[in-house]
Amino acid sequence: MFFFRFLYLLTLVPSEAAAIHQADEGPGSAYTDRECGQERGSRVIEGNDKLVGTWKLISASSTTSKGQRSDTPYGVNPSGLLTYTEDGRVSALISHGGRRLLPPLATTEQQADAFKTFLAYAGRYAISGDKVIHSVEVSSIQSFVGKDLVRFVKFHGDQIILVTPPTPMSGKIRTVELIWQRLAVDS
Repeated sequence: MFFFRFLYLLTLVPSEAAAIHQADEGPGSAYTDRECGQERGSRVIEGNDKLVGTWKLISASSTTSKGQRSDTPYGVNPSGLLTYTEDGRVSALISHGGRRLLPPLATTEQQADAFKTFLAYAGRYAISGDKVIHSVEVSSIQSFVGKDLVRFVKFHGDQIILVTPPTPMSGKIRTVELIWQRLAVDS
């Protein structure tokens, strides 16, 4: 369940993600404590050939259980990078579109806005069937540390599509879809 939660949380503003973490940790939730039961170590992950590399976020959308679609869960034109290594490491960065510059003497409100519009985490990953599980070791949202974020993964040419299970977000049950484009080695 770890990977799905991860991908879902990538679609959230950090404050929304933290609220979901506090309200939704029961059975069937989008993420839970390390429950995938897979061994993780400094070994090559079997079946990761398609994932290894760096991916650029090209699209983010969410859909409610009633079919209402939003193409801006991370604001207009969000940016992000997702990296999978051969030895089972993952890092993810998502920046909302339209973020403001943070001045050197930023106010508490400006700092809070900067936090709410950026998500970063890193850890290990495992593949289980059509799912990828991100075991978070460090995160901009401390409550993600020690959690598994699970996502359904689909491969389409040089893109991957990560989809969350239905998960509470902004007061509604939503499914989030993130489309990532593989970056060339020399880019």
